[in-house]
Amino acid sequence: MTSGNSKPENGSSDTEDMTEFTPASRTLQKKAGGPKGQFGKFKLEAAEAKIAERSDAFLAQMDGEISALRAAYSEIAQQDTADEKAASDIAMRAREVKGLAGTFGFDLLTQIGDSLYEFATELTALDAKQIELMGAHIDAMELVIQNKITGDGGDVARELLNTLGIATDKLS
Repeated sequence: MTSGNSKPENGSSDTEDMTEFTPASRTLQKKAGGPKGQFGKFKLEAAEAKIAERSDAFLAQMDGEISALRAAYSEIAQQDTADEKAASDIAMRAREVKGLAGTFGFDLLTQIGDSLYEFATELTALDAKQIELMGAHIDAMELVIQNKITGDGGDVARELLNTLGIATDKLS
């Protein structure tokens, strides 16, 4: 027997009775890591091997990016002033470093690259102190790559980022 409401006697609603569960296709399950959503041991090992294989190429590319940053920095440092284009060139190179670094576990490099990118993007002209701060960012990036510092770099790195952040805020 039912009352004035539209719920059946068992307490379920009509919409619950119409709900149907359809499992994902095998193709979709494979893309998502299998029926349980987990990648097998061999797939994880293969992915880690690919990243390790590309690691040397990444370090070589970062050496090239930092050399290009250093050259762009040297050019503007000799002038003690620079225009928006010079700052934009440095910002775009820093953005490239930032984008690649996280993939290979260089979180500290990502943060320094992001700081330099944000700083250089906002500038329309550079004075000597701002140019010097850009150089400090590039020096820090170079140290991270030379010493292959992965992860966040620990307490010393956090202090370095804090110092760069304070200087960036003052000179922006």
